[in-house]
Amino acid sequence: MPPMFLVSSYFMSGVGLNRFNGHLLATVAQSIEAADMPFVWAADFNMNPQLVAKSDIQKRLNAAIIAPAGPTCCSGLAANTIDFFISDTMTARAVEEVNVLREHIFPPHWPVQLKFGADIARVKH
Repeated sequence: MPPMFLVSSYFMSGVGLNRFNGHLLATVAQSIEAADMPFVWAADFNMNPQLVAKSDIQKRLNAAIIAPAGPTCCSGLAANTIDFFISDTMTARAVEEVNVLREHIFPPHWPVQLKFGADIARVKH
């Protein structure tokens, strides 16, 4: 596997893409740009992938949002996909699977797993 910049973050809950969360997106993006290498950013974004996509983050980082098909968080009657990944497009192409591990629960979240194929060895920045 090539050298890779791994990022983990937690966004403010219940506020969507407000000023704080927008600033956090920009701050992490700045760190990723400074690292200048392939990256995977895992986060509890506390907002769905569609809302994150409305920011300029994918364009700014030449990145892809990688989210599982099902919910990652269940609280009360709501089940939402708020835990997912953003990676550079080359790394995203090497992803074979993204899974919610329902056998493990950290209330109210389930862990999300990213599986890479053999192509990950060829990822370059």
